Amino acid sequence: MKKVSIIVPTYNVEQYIAKCLDSCLRQDYPFFDVLVVNDGTPDNSQMIIDEYAAKDPRIVPIIKENGGYGSVLELVFQKSDADYILICDPDDYLDPKAVSTLVSYQENTGADLVVGSKNLVFSDNNEVKFDKSYNPDFGVLEDGHLYKKSEKEFAGLYFLEPSPHSKLYPLEIVKNIRFPHKVSYTDNLLYFYTLNRVDTVVYCEQPLSYYLINRAGNTRTDLKPTVVDAFVTVFKEIVSQCTIDSDIFAYRLFETFYSVYYKIDDIKAEPAEKEQKYELLYSFLKELIPYKDGILKMNDHYQNDNAVIRKQKAGLLDEKNSHRNYQKLYHKRLYGSLKQTVKNYVLNSPSLNKLYEKYHFHAKYIKTRNDPKVLLSDGVQAAPLIQEGTTFFGYYDKPCVAYGKSLLHRVNSTSLDLKQPIDILVDGVKVSETNTWNWQQGSMATWLNDDQIVHNFFDGKHYRSKRITLSTGEEKIYELPVYTVSPDGFALTLNFSRLAKLRPDYGYFNLPYETLPEDSEDGIYYLDMEKNRGSLFISLQKIKEFEQEENSKTAIHKVNHLDLSPDSRNVIFLHRYFNDGKKTTRLMLMNLETKELKVLANNGMVSHMCWINNELLFGYLRRKDGTDGYAYIDLEGNETPFNHELLVDDGHPTVYKERYIVTDTYPDYTCKSKLILIDRATGDVQLLGRFYSGKQYQGTKRCDLHPRFDKEGKSLTIDTVCEGVRKTYHILLDSIIK
Repeated sequence: MKKVSIIVPTYNVEQYIAKCLDSCLRQDYPFFDVLVVNDGTPDNSQMIIDEYAAKDPRIVPIIKENGGYGSVLELVFQKSDADYILICDPDDYLDPKAVSTLVSYQENTGADLVVGSKNLVFSDNNEVKFDKSYNPDFGVLEDGHLYKKSEKEFAGLYFLEPSPHSKLYPLEIVKNIRFPHKVSYTDNLLYFYTLNRVDTVVYCEQPLSYYLINRAGNTRTDLKPTVVDAFVTVFKEIVSQCTIDSDIFAYRLFETFYSVYYKIDDIKAEPAEKEQKYELLYSFLKELIPYKDGILKMNDHYQNDNAVIRKQKAGLLDEKNSHRNYQKLYHKRLYGSLKQTVKNYVLNSPSLNKLYEKYHFHAKYIKTRNDPKVLLSDGVQAAPLIQEGTTFFGYYDKPCVAYGKSLLHRVNSTSLDLKQPIDILVDGVKVSETNTWNWQQGSMATWLNDDQIVHNFFDGKHYRSKRITLSTGEEKIYELPVYTVSPDGFALTLNFSRLAKLRPDYGYFNLPYETLPEDSEDGIYYLDMEKNRGSLFISLQKIKEFEQEENSKTAIHKVNHLDLSPDSRNVIFLHRYFNDGKKTTRLMLMNLETKELKVLANNGMVSHMCWINNELLFGYLRRKDGTDGYAYIDLEGNETPFNHELLVDDGHPTVYKERYIVTDTYPDYTCKSKLILIDRATGDVQLLGRFYSGKQYQGTKRCDLHPRFDKEGKSLTIDTVCEGVRKTYHILLDSIIK
């Protein structure tokens, strides 16, 4: 029976190592030991190691001076008497069948090397995600298949992730590796050195190890200037200790050069220091010049580069001009082209910048004037709910289509004037009208049930709301307007005159709004719709004094974006204040039974949020790491970022049945807003379409898409001006979501 040594390199991981060792000792394979190497760790890890060693002789403690990951491997490869080596980092852990499964794959195929897959474990929320560990763009690996070096399909193994997870290394081969000390990324040397010397490899698609990512301090999380030094050191060792005997191996090393080249962009350093790192990286690129022809051949096979990029890569590998071409390339990245230099000069000049902004504003509309006004993804169909006239619904936080019927606003003329009266339509038929509205939220028209709606209006003295029973035409007037309505028979609202002054996009303008009530007499209001009684529920004074910060004491305050939880027990809202022209926003939560307040986010900027369920929110804000983006937030303020290349801009998210989220973006440089669908169950993010917005729709008159699921989840509606006038578009979802 073959013996396996599990190696656990240990440094500064006392909070993780017990879980790791427990997983090692739970292996169902009978013949293994665990070599736990203390690499000069400053924490209490050794105490934990000693406790485990005292209880189980399979734990073999080794203590050495700090020398880094490579020095640990070099030492234990000499000490181990095993046939095979399996590495488990101390912040990771193994499946109980890890060793036995990998050994069985080796015995069943006779492979020299066994490479496996893993599960990613996200440290911020403990989410587990399966990772096959290979890149399908370079070939799909088949579970249990024996890959032979003499065959073409072996090439895909060069693009398998080199991390040591679920890899069973033959000691006879790896014991002669010379590892550089005190640098990261030495697992690359281990993998490529071994791959370079074996004849056969078997792939195991079972996730046998659990890899903790996003942990502060690990190499995947922390990007420092020294990562370039480490990469160059390790990969120059790979070139030195390996025989580059195939075009695919040379190409794989060239791809690594490019990945490090782009990483330099993300390093926090001054241009002069970055320039030093670019020059250091060139010392590795220079090693690859002799393999130019093979690299470019493989590049043409795997990449769909345009002529410019293909020429750029050839120039980097040109023996005579390589360094000059490389310097031109990185100087442009660091300092910009001549065009960029001129642009920077203009942007830094207040007078020229004003002219540039005006030019850029008009130029983008001229450039895109003949572009298609709607671009839909495959399978997506969109059409106006009502063909005639100018119609819109408003905000993203309530359905436009419910009970098989549509609820819309119709503007009586093509004017953008907010003082004109507008119609309230149900299925295209006028049921009411109002002169109290804005382009962003309309009149707050809301479905109460399948036979009743409510909307805001002005009675000549006060802002009110009106309930209409569709089957009878009966009307009921409430003494307050509504903002967010509960199915339990109450509504919450706010002072729309305060919004008119401080946030005109969302305010009403029928009443004077220059003079505002005192903060103690204004805030969030409660409307009992059964008894038709309204009252101040919590004052701005109490809101602003809750966990008050110094810069808010002399500020002007408001609340906006009230949104009830699905069970109507809590409400979220934005508390926003203005001080010397600076705007600060907090996301706040209030329990309606106790009036208890909580601050859920307070990093300066919060935009649009939605409830996923009664315990979880999703939206766009400035996150705790200082970046702006989407995140989940629970009712204790715990944050889980959600990143995707489509989700880099602010938008208006709304959810259906906790699984599907739809959101949008503001118009980009092509004057189009994106419509995006997120499937929380699969993590898929899908672009549904892009919709044009014309020059006249700016500021308070802009037309955001404000996507909304219908109440039954069968369709979406959006407001768009892609036809040159405002219309509400209907998008069926049958072919898009299940």
